[in-house]
Amino acid sequence: MIHPSAASSRRIKIAAWAMLDIAAVSGLSVAIGLWAAYALGLNLGLGPLSQHMIDHIALLVVAAPVAAWLLRTKLPAVSRRGFVLIVALHIGLIWTWHLPPVLHAAQGGHTLHVAMCVSLFAVGVAFWHAIIGLGRDRWQAVAALLLTGKLFCLFAALLVFSPRVLYAGLAHAHHADPGAMTGIADQQMAGVIMLAICPLAYVATGIFIAARWILDIERASPQPALRAASLRSGN
Repeated sequence: MIHPSAASSRRIKIAAWAMLDIAAVSGLSVAIGLWAAYALGLNLGLGPLSQHMIDHIALLVVAAPVAAWLLRTKLPAVSRRGFVLIVALHIGLIWTWHLPPVLHAAQGGHTLHVAMCVSLFAVGVAFWHAIIGLGRDRWQAVAALLLTGKLFCLFAALLVFSPRVLYAGLAHAHHADPGAMTGIADQQMAGVIMLAICPLAYVATGIFIAARWILDIERASPQPALRAASLRSGN
């Protein structure tokens, strides 16, 4: 018989190792994603806002789904109600942090900037973990991915087609390189990057899940060839 204190100690050790795994995977994913984003932005001569978008795409579209996949057995399952809340929080955080006054404040203060990156990555991991773990309720995953991708497209379109600079103070906060693009060109490039990468990743994942769902339905259907022939004959 295992003593209660020994069982409790064992549970604490298991939880501690799980937390270390989560921290290690998250840290490594973020480090690789941000390093790749920085190297890409440096080679392309991106401005402060477009570099900022590359950094956030690296967090939300690369680091977060990779971490969620690696931690799929470590993180708790998400209920249907929890999934709705995570999707709403995911979308809400992205829009809130990218409001011009909020983003300017975040870029001007180190603590607030760290809070922005940590919150976006953490909710991004929760979002992708929920998508991975939906199982039979794949229609919810497809709907959430398409909705998120569409709202990202809307935000990107605002950046591309806005007739004025929306983030006037960002270049000063970032101390951009003299040779980097600035002003409206930088803003438009940030929107184009979002349109090219972020919505595509969400929509492509939704299409992949929908295709797998259809294939699974076809495999589960009894005698699909016989049923198709019956439908063609009108019986």
